[in-house]
Amino acid sequence: MNDDWRYLWAVDSVPSCEVSLRPEQARALLRYRGAVSDEGIDRLQELARHASDYYGYREVRLELDSSGGSATAVMRWLAWSRHWRQRRGVRLRTAAHGQACSAAALMLSAGDWGVRSARPDTLLLYHSVRVLPSAALTESVAKRLGEQLRRFDDQLPEALLQVPHAAVGEAGLAQALRARAQWLSDHWARLPQRLQAAGSAYQRLPARAPAWAQLLLKAGDHAARLRALRRALKAAVERDEPMSPLQAWAWCLIDEVSGVLPFVDAPQAQPSPAPEDAAHEAEACAPVLA
Repeated sequence: MNDDWRYLWAVDSVPSCEVSLRPEQARALLRYRGAVSDEGIDRLQELARHASDYYGYREVRLELDSSGGSATAVMRWLAWSRHWRQRRGVRLRTAAHGQACSAAALMLSAGDWGVRSARPDTLLLYHSVRVLPSAALTESVAKRLGEQLRRFDDQLPEALLQVPHAAVGEAGLAQALRARAQWLSDHWARLPQRLQAAGSAYQRLPARAPAWAQLLLKAGDHAARLRALRRALKAAVERDEPMSPLQAWAWCLIDEVSGVLPFVDAPQAQPSPAPEDAAHEAEACAPVLA
């Protein structure tokens, strides 16, 4: 790594977003704030290459605060970042601050297995793709567009589960789902205290773990558990409603809810807070040089 890492602070603003790079001792910190756009993704790719190729980082943290944006732009980022990580050997941490909705939620879930996180009061929204019809929309165009939307919606659950599936396979994903559902069931009564300690305003919880967690415990085997998840995930994105970070964690869309839910990937895992990430939360609130 070059010696001048302490002094670089790259910030670039495009009309709809701000993208920045901050080299740190252990990793590079990328921040994306605002709408997901082609211009923003172009800049994000440029800074990610700079972090790995010029500064030699092999771990990058991407912090997101975005209400979403272009589907084509986010698909470009997903394809490019997979190729970039494989060729450069980069581990990509993703974290949501404030909100990660629509395209930004896909970016959050596309980080590496075990290091995707959100704060307990983060607004998450996973939904079907949307389009704004043009004045020139005709019946034949509308039909083709409808077919494309249906194909995308059918593929969306698999796209959201691609990271754990690639990392641990079908059996490993099913084990992680069972382990997280069991963890929630065992610790549910203490979650309000954990949420309060984490400074979250989201403290009102039902007396028992909700249906979205129970369905993963009731499934009889690995295959049944995965079928249940895919059905529930497809229904959830079609409802177009915010998803709590707790639910996203249980469904393996993220891996940690900061200060509340740790990374759990197997039934025998003994969950414990990650001190490195807890320390980074405090570090992320420190002032930066512009």
